[in-house]
Amino acid sequence: MQLILSLFFCLACLAISSQLILRTNPLIMIVLLVVWAHVQTCMAFLFASVFSNTRRATLIVYFFVAISCIMTSVSEQIFSDGVPFAWFIHPTFSFFHILKVGIMQSSRVNGLFPLRWADFAAGTTLSNCLILILGESVLFILLTL
Repeated sequence: MQLILSLFFCLACLAISSQLILRTNPLIMIVLLVVWAHVQTCMAFLFASVFSNTRRATLIVYFFVAISCIMTSVSEQIFSDGVPFAWFIHPTFSFFHILKVGIMQSSRVNGLFPLRWADFAAGTTLSNCLILILGESVLFILLTL
C-alpha cells in the first residue's frame, strides 16, 4: 500500500512539474520514501499489538498522518519563534518538515537543487529529523515485542 502511495505521490509531483521531484537527486527521494514507509509500517505493527484488528491499526496510522500533515502546515503559526526540536519527536512531523524544506528550497534559482546530500550533513535539522525517524522505527519495533 505504501509503495502505491509513494508512486502516486511521485506521479502527482511529476504531473504538476514539481521541482522537488524533478531536481532532487532520485536517491534522496528513494531513501526518504523508504524510511517513511518503514516507520509507518513499524507504527502500524505497534498499533496492531495494542488493537485486536490490524486493519483498524493501519487506519489509525493513516489518520495520525493526515492530522500531522495539517499540524505541520500550521506549525509556523503556532510557534512564533520557530518550531522547537521537540516537535520533531513525532515521526510524521519530522518527515513532513523534510518535505516542506525541500519544497521551499525548490524555488532556488541558478540551478541549485531542492534537496542535496549536504542538507543532511551531521548536526543539521534535516539529519536530526531523519535520525529521529529511524530511531523511532526501532523503538516502535521494540515496543511491539
